Amino acid sequence: CRVYGYLFTAEGEAESGARISAWLPSGVTRLENLIISPTPVSVTTNEYGYFYLDLIPSSLLNGEPKYEITINRTDGTILRKRVTIPHTAQWQLAW
Repeated sequence: CRVYGYLFTAEGEAESGARISAWLPSGVTRLENLIISPTPVSVTTNEYGYFYLDLIPSSLLNGEPKYEITINRTDGTILRKRVTIPHTAQWQLAW
């Protein structure tokens, strides 16, 4: 599932350079016979505040774990949220 979104400042400006990461805080899990590591994956927002992460849908993983999404804004603010990634081709992250 391609999880995507746009990040803006309180003034409505696109926030370029913020780091978005996702990981499985519940630890190692499985997708059929494959072992899936909880190692975080990260991207940085572009000049339009856009980002995307390609993640395995929660329903395909043993126990349907939630991902922890972390946003490290350029002003130092850190936001965290645990979400279930749907079994779709793409999904817009809404905070």
